[in-house]
Amino acid sequence: MYKHLWAQRAQIQSIVARHLGLRNNAQCAIRSPAEWNAGRFNMCVHVQVTDNRHKVSRKIFRCAMPHTIGNHNAPAAIDERIRSEVANYAWIEKNCPDIPTPKLVGFGLFNGEQFTHERHLPWYRRLAFQIFRFMRSIFSRQHLSAYAARNLSSQLDTGYILMDYIDKDTGTMLATLWDEGKGDQEKKERLYRGVSQIMLSLARTPHPRIGSLRFNDDGSISLASRPLLCAISVLENEGAPRLEGPYTSTGPFLQALQEFRANVFTNQPNAVHDKEDCRQQMAYMVLLRSIVPQIFNLQYSGPFFLQHEDLHTGNIFVDADWNITGIIDLEFVCSLPPDMLQLPHRLCIGHLDHVSRHLTQFTETHETFQRIFATVEREQNVAGTPLADAIHRALPSGRCWLYHCLTSINAMPLLFDENVYPMFGLRMRVKEEEAFAQGLSHFWCLNSEEFVRRKMADKAQYDADLQSHYAKTKPSTGRIVFSLNSEAPRSPSAADSWSGLC
Repeated sequence: MYKHLWAQRAQIQSIVARHLGLRNNAQCAIRSPAEWNAGRFNMCVHVQVTDNRHKVSRKIFRCAMPHTIGNHNAPAAIDERIRSEVANYAWIEKNCPDIPTPKLVGFGLFNGEQFTHERHLPWYRRLAFQIFRFMRSIFSRQHLSAYAARNLSSQLDTGYILMDYIDKDTGTMLATLWDEGKGDQEKKERLYRGVSQIMLSLARTPHPRIGSLRFNDDGSISLASRPLLCAISVLENEGAPRLEGPYTSTGPFLQALQEFRANVFTNQPNAVHDKEDCRQQMAYMVLLRSIVPQIFNLQYSGPFFLQHEDLHTGNIFVDADWNITGIIDLEFVCSLPPDMLQLPHRLCIGHLDHVSRHLTQFTETHETFQRIFATVEREQNVAGTPLADAIHRALPSGRCWLYHCLTSINAMPLLFDENVYPMFGLRMRVKEEEAFAQGLSHFWCLNSEEFVRRKMADKAQYDADLQSHYAKTKPSTGRIVFSLNSEAPRSPSAADSWSGLC
């Protein structure tokens, strides 16, 4: 991907220059790929820009990587993600100006459509566009965003987003400060206060459905897409069937999540290690069918509230005192029931598989966060959003653990063993748990023995295919290396703060 984008640097220069209204492409300099960042889904190209007033700044040209989309229709999936993230940026800019996000300059879809924020249009086009938006607001309930359709001539073979760069004068990525400052209680409380303000700001406007915002072709924004959840997207990229939506109530949404997990388990060839593991996972699925209706209100039909499903130290920027100065990576902001609102666990104990080792710390931190959240909610005098109560009940009710069972990549076994079973007064030794799963797993499906045999056959075939693959190919020994002299790709020398965008 490094080499592919470097070969298209002239097109990137042209696109950036046209979005920004520069006089010529030479005012944009594509920085060395040593400064680029690659994440799970995207590649971030750094562009140095000298504007028409000779002011120098840096922009981020973020491209989707089609090969990360898995077996689904890659162009449609890329456009879906870009439309959702752009809609979130536009919606937050208009409705939540207190949330510090980088300014979005423009974007392009896989299908060739391109849009630029009105602030970067020539004055006469900006005036005409603003008049059109005003007239549209009179005759239509669906208002237009501030992004105007453009025909920039130059196009890429993938979608992209162009946005401002958050420099060190604005803030530092929290991930680079976390290990040193996580023991400072005052800093963490300031951080949790900032996170609470962001969560309450997003929830200020209620929504009628569970789903994600979507940027439409006419420039309007609507809650018309399925809910985009981070872990679900990762599993879809690996070939899992799509989670659909949107949903009008909690029950169908939770049912869809359970069916999604069942489909992942059924279709993933390496989903199990052995027969005992297969039976154990089948038992978890059976238990979910019984427990979820006890824990969640399946009849709840709104209102729903926007929540950032992927807040972590890699997409939060702070000052020296850990006041939040920037938030990036808005791809996984979606409208969810208040029952699913909770402390972002990666701002406490990191990955979910650390919970069992740090349960006391997690519980204490959750109580601290809940107290701060309730204080901020009272200060903002937010009416009609009982979110502090939802966060307060997340742990005692078990909603926290059940929701993560449904939406994590692979944390379900640990969460069941360490958190869900004890909720019901059940603590078992290994042999007892194996016997328990052996009996319960028969209720997963008719003829469960045949299902177990099929899963073991899938695993054997997967192992054989993997061994054959590595016998024919040599594993990669490192990341790609880039040389500007040879114009061949090489690895970035060090990831800077924008790796969180990916």
